[in-house]
Amino acid sequence: SKMSRIVFQNRNKIRSLCQQTNLLHNARHKSSDPIVFVDGVRTPFLASLTDFENMMPHHLLSQAFTGLLSRTGVSQTQVDYLCAGTVQQEVRTSNVTKEAAFDAGFPLNIPGHTVTMACISANQAVTTCMGLLATGQS
Repeated sequence: SKMSRIVFQNRNKIRSLCQQTNLLHNARHKSSDPIVFVDGVRTPFLASLTDFENMMPHHLLSQAFTGLLSRTGVSQTQVDYLCAGTVQQEVRTSNVTKEAAFDAGFPLNIPGHTVTMACISANQAVTTCMGLLATGQS
């Protein structure tokens, strides 16, 4: 069908681009170990302007990070990259994940970013991290 030809053509273009930039080579060699999602946490759902009204998002996320570390036994220094999701960007904090990491005691040199995609943010954060691991970028 026409759709499968388009997908196939695009796949060939992507493969060609990856080979040119050596991404495909790196992904094959870096992802030989299985990538496992160990655990995750989230903050509770609450109606707007209720219990968390006066709390900054990075303070709330910091508590989630601390809880996850406690539950898994992983230390802050064992983490290579941080990524978290938020429904809406808070205008006073450009990178909620990094601010939360500072608050939770992670070393300052650990990179991280925040995904803001409404309800799919947490899922996208997880898949982003898995992709970074699979391609040897983290």
